[in-house]
Amino acid sequence: MNQQEFAEFVKAASRRAINKNGQFGQIGQLVLTQKALREEPEIREPEMRHALAQEAESQKLWYGIEVPTKEKYRFVDMPGERKVAARHDFVILEQARPDANRSILLELKRGQPAMEIRDRQWHCPAITKDFQKLLLEQATDGKGILHILHAANAGTLEAVLQKYRAALTRALELPNIQQPSCWFILFILVVYQRGQQRQIAPVLRHLGLDNFGPELQNPQDILAINAFQLLDFAA
Repeated sequence: MNQQEFAEFVKAASRRAINKNGQFGQIGQLVLTQKALREEPEIREPEMRHALAQEAESQKLWYGIEVPTKEKYRFVDMPGERKVAARHDFVILEQARPDANRSILLELKRGQPAMEIRDRQWHCPAITKDFQKLLLEQATDGKGILHILHAANAGTLEAVLQKYRAALTRALELPNIQQPSCWFILFILVVYQRGQQRQIAPVLRHLGLDNFGPELQNPQDILAINAFQLLDFAA
């Protein structure tokens, strides 16, 4: 699966979760029981995984959820020897075998993950961990992150991207990052856009890179709002 095909796959899964008018409450037979402050049905990572799985089923793709990483890692800064396997939220597999090659690795994120100061620099541990997994684990085609924002106004997207820049800067400090060439896409799904004169349809933004790793060396330049393209829900 190439980058454009995967972008269409994620768009189709997002449309399963939200119709183009922003009116939703279920994904297939799955009822969205979680509510946000305004009593709006809320999509979290589990619900988005369900939509992705439904779309994979419809396209007859082999896939896995909560897939263990091939290697074990230590994701904390404290000295120590203990390493553990992490989990990929959603993986497209090349064959129907647990040990099959991973075609695409996808991590899911939601909301505004917490920021911390470490070594006098801002850091976002939750996102850094996902970048570390993606930088160190192998995929034959590509890798991605899908970030879900239930509601957003003009400053929300920039606030999220600041966290991605800080997290990526930290992740790139890892030693021995040697990845074969593969593409990367960062998706941002906004369910409700605030600050508008009227309620408008959901928005799915994406930023695609041809060579994950080398093209991310300058996070401040790469992860800019104007670099993202819109995927039209109506199309």
